[in-house]
Amino acid sequence: MKTDETIVVGGGIAGLMCAAKLANAGRRVTVLEASAALGGRAATYEEQGYRLNFGGHALYWPDEKRLRAVGVRISGGHLRADRGSVLWRGELSAWPLPPRVGRSALGVTERAALLRVLAGVLTRHPERLTDQSAADWIDAHSRTPGVAGMLGALLRLSSYGARLDAMPAEIAVGMVRAAAVRPVRYLDGGWVSIVDGLAARVRAGGGRIETSTRVTGLLGEEQVRGVCIADGTERLAGSVVLAGLSPTRTDRLLANVGGALPPTATVTGGRVTAACLDVALRRLPAGAISFALGLDEPLYLSTHSRYATLAPGEGAVVHLMRYDDGQPQSDTEMRGHLERLFDLAQPGWRDELIHARFAPRMIVDHLLPVPGAGLASRPDITDAGVAGVILAGDWVGPAGWLVGSSLASGAAAADAVLAAATTARRRGSPTATITQAA
Repeated sequence: MKTDETIVVGGGIAGLMCAAKLANAGRRVTVLEASAALGGRAATYEEQGYRLNFGGHALYWPDEKRLRAVGVRISGGHLRADRGSVLWRGELSAWPLPPRVGRSALGVTERAALLRVLAGVLTRHPERLTDQSAADWIDAHSRTPGVAGMLGALLRLSSYGARLDAMPAEIAVGMVRAAAVRPVRYLDGGWVSIVDGLAARVRAGGGRIETSTRVTGLLGEEQVRGVCIADGTERLAGSVVLAGLSPTRTDRLLANVGGALPPTATVTGGRVTAACLDVALRRLPAGAISFALGLDEPLYLSTHSRYATLAPGEGAVVHLMRYDDGQPQSDTEMRGHLERLFDLAQPGWRDELIHARFAPRMIVDHLLPVPGAGLASRPDITDAGVAGVILAGDWVGPAGWLVGSSLASGAAAADAVLAAATTARRRGSPTATITQAA
């Protein structure tokens, strides 16, 4: 039996983006999500009226454009980092860039040097930095520890990674550039607003979404013809998109139909992780600093509720992160770093505490390309090795980083399905065949 339906395995942002674009185009599509809820790491949970993301999420303007392209619009305020502080040698001081003035970790000459570097970031193409690591780029653009510390802090903040010697400058500098063009946005209602918006587009276009439906295998040999479900049933499809799964799980599913991921899916710097402390407060303590960024420590604190609707009344939602710098740390040590920053920025926060959730090793991105390889080295959407199977996720395709990779690869996967369907119609074939990359 043949079908023109597409099955998307995975109801995270990559899968929902793919399904939304297919549904918008009138393509029959079904999303199968193993968990009881959609979204994966993009989920938002509610605690006594407070809406907290799993870790501190921020949306960059290129990703807003990708969402608008499928009819999803979000709301929320833009971060004003210049109203915050920096942590330097154990003390907090004013954000060092104009127009903020006051006691700062950087002197006037250092501030001027930093501004010149950032102006250059806006005028140059980050994709030309593939051969450099982020650490090498910092060394080439700083002459003092203060400037190096501030550049490192900005690259960590934008890329969500602290292993700058393993991070391609193309990624980290490109994310700084995106944030410099337009500040990142915190979302009203939390990150789930993206999930809900994409899911609404899928359903509006006639697509189906099923949760608590775990795919255990693929059907077919040289050409995919559907999926196997954990309850023993089979679902037939003309194409299958494996979206947002880890490279390991993806490879396992491909193996039973003779496919495999290319070596570029394993020859990398590994996963990117961060320790996250998500906090709900009755109110901000007196004199609280809403944003703080570590210069000589990979730390971050931001009161997301200052810019987005996330808390009731005077309540506050604060997210703290310690980016993984490769140094061995116990869970207790990592939480200690975060709480010490909290004590400095918002002394007395424990007296206002409603809820706190600590995740010591949240996955930021499944695959970090090594310097010298860059984003172009990631597996392509058609690198599954089986006709009719397409890949999507934060580790797939040459475009984007973080959620940007998921959105870009999800959209590209949909384009591949639609292009194959168009070709099939021209040939008079009832089903589309998606060819694989050589």
